[in-house]
Amino acid sequence: MSIEPATVEAEGYCTVDDVLSFFDRFDGEVTDDSIVTEEQLENRIAAKSSQIDSYTGHAWRERRMVNEFHNLRGPYRWNSGLELSLTRRDIRIPMDPEKGDKLEFWRGSEYVDFLDDDNDFTEGRNEDFWIEESTGTIYVRRRRTFFNRHREMRITYRFGKDKVPAIIQEGCAQLVAADLMETDFYRYTTPGNDEAPDASTVADKMREQVKNNLETFKEVRGQGLDF
Repeated sequence: MSIEPATVEAEGYCTVDDVLSFFDRFDGEVTDDSIVTEEQLENRIAAKSSQIDSYTGHAWRERRMVNEFHNLRGPYRWNSGLELSLTRRDIRIPMDPEKGDKLEFWRGSEYVDFLDDDNDFTEGRNEDFWIEESTGTIYVRRRRTFFNRHREMRITYRFGKDKVPAIIQEGCAQLVAADLMETDFYRYTTPGNDEAPDASTVADKMREQVKNNLETFKEVRGQGLDF
């Protein structure tokens, strides 16, 4: 099971300008000849954005969960079906195989994809399966005889909200800026900082502030992740 961008051009939660705004006296431009290049900053932004996703267990952009395994042994809800709780919420629906979505069921010798038109499965509240996207719950109706023998499912799905909250955007920029404060970028682009507070101390305080702000957005506990 892994998480990856749902599209090739997946964007981070902040921009290079957002990061540079934390350096009040920096009035230059980031170029290929800079101590830190624009490409390096964009890579840092991408990394911090993914770190925010992992820490909160959520996303404010389209992401893809690949090959999440489940066993259909939960309760069977009347008029709903067998309940299956995904590890992420805000599922992008309808599930679309052309966008990489898969809802595969182990049939004993091979996986059968519910989303494959050739397999004659239908999505809908009164059909073979349906999705409650806000809670990340899939309901599967026990209408096929092979459900009596096999219960394993393998699911690839897209998730994430469309709008990035301002506090997430600022937090991403703060995390990148905190890293920069511990490099030569801060010393060379912010002259006159000799009597300023220790840069590493300030950077740690910035990370702690971001961590505290992200607590309200956590949906599942990150696994050993910190800033």
